[in-house]
Amino acid sequence: MRCIIVGGGIAGITAAWKLASVCQVLLLEQRSVLGGRTSSLVDRVSGEEVDTGQHLLMGCYQTTLQLLADLGTSQWLYQWQDWQIHFRTVEGKAAVLSPGLRMPAAARFLRALVRFSLLSIPDRWRLIYGITKLVTSASVGQSCEQFLREVRQTPAAHQIFWRPLILATLNAEPADVDVSLLRTVVQQAFLGSVHEGAFVIPRRGLSALIAPITSWIQRYGGAVRLQAAVEQVCLNGDSAAGVQLRGGEVIPADVVVLAVPPYALQKLGVPITVPPLHYSPIFSIYLWFAEELPLPPMTALVGTTVQWVFHRQQLQFQTGSQFQTSLVLVISAARDLLSIPVSQLVEHCWEEVRSVFRLPPSVRPAHFRVMKEVKATPVFTPAVQLQRPAVQTPLQNVFLAGDWIQTGLPATIESATYSGVLAATTVQQYLQKGASG
Repeated sequence: MRCIIVGGGIAGITAAWKLASVCQVLLLEQRSVLGGRTSSLVDRVSGEEVDTGQHLLMGCYQTTLQLLADLGTSQWLYQWQDWQIHFRTVEGKAAVLSPGLRMPAAARFLRALVRFSLLSIPDRWRLIYGITKLVTSASVGQSCEQFLREVRQTPAAHQIFWRPLILATLNAEPADVDVSLLRTVVQQAFLGSVHEGAFVIPRRGLSALIAPITSWIQRYGGAVRLQAAVEQVCLNGDSAAGVQLRGGEVIPADVVVLAVPPYALQKLGVPITVPPLHYSPIFSIYLWFAEELPLPPMTALVGTTVQWVFHRQQLQFQTGSQFQTSLVLVISAARDLLSIPVSQLVEHCWEEVRSVFRLPPSVRPAHFRVMKEVKATPVFTPAVQLQRPAVQTPLQNVFLAGDWIQTGLPATIESATYSGVLAATTVQQYLQKGASG
């Protein structure tokens, strides 16, 4: 049995990982590299691996971590259980959000919030009340903004805690995204076990972490073809007979998994309804400095264009660079910045960071690189969240995978890998049914 997987992003890779031992897998990717939005390249000046965007994993990313363990690359992951998130405001205020170890998960998170000095004591108790209501009563069909208003979150709690959290995890403004996804984030990332609540930091570029997938597929008799753009799915009644590549080549298949984004799916000639999605950009600004800068590993900025500052050396990233400091500045939901020239954007963002950290004007980046993910993630509004499609399609032997299908998760790496497992499981059920029929 041949299974064609269209799309070599992380969802397609995961489906191939699970199906390689079950059937003959052919993974088709239109680009010259695998990984999709979770790929990386080598910056020529610094010699460092840079990802298309700064990605953090968490211990609750069970499917992703199992994939990397099986591929033999989990040694490149830094498990940061005693994490600290530094907060800085434009007014010069600073605080640290940090859990206590050797405590039940909910107690660790509660301890961190109670000690979070950037909020007043009444703000903190109102925040804890809001989190309690979130995990006990929030449901699909309401925006985060509506929910936070209903549970009377204070302006300070909204600006300092909720909005940064929503931007970082859902890549959307609170008014635009369904609150059920925020509930999932808080439950899994902060109220699970100590292991599940750990930050997991890739110490290599993401392309290096997934590179062994090709040999994994080949080990079981499958294949990977790069620069193989699928033009359409070849239909035979209510089934797929194969796919046609750009250039005319037709490849027959018994099963097809479409692990492509929705805007690509619509071009493949399949009768699958796609919800009315729009996309949210993420900018990652990589900066290199000749001197060592005394910045924390991870800082959330409040009241600035830049939302997060990551210090790669402090986060154990294997830089091997001529530069002493490598920083990544991250801006989520960055649609308003798309038309700003790169040099102007870098200048503005670095000036914000320099000012917040009170660094002297003489400190300037020696090199920079801006990675713009224009369609980084779909925005799951309350209406769209209810319309995310399942793995199964109207076509008997065609299945979907991708972070945008109904996984119950935000559009994260874990949503993509989990969708790949869902697709692989459904394919196996289909094949077993055919064999027994």
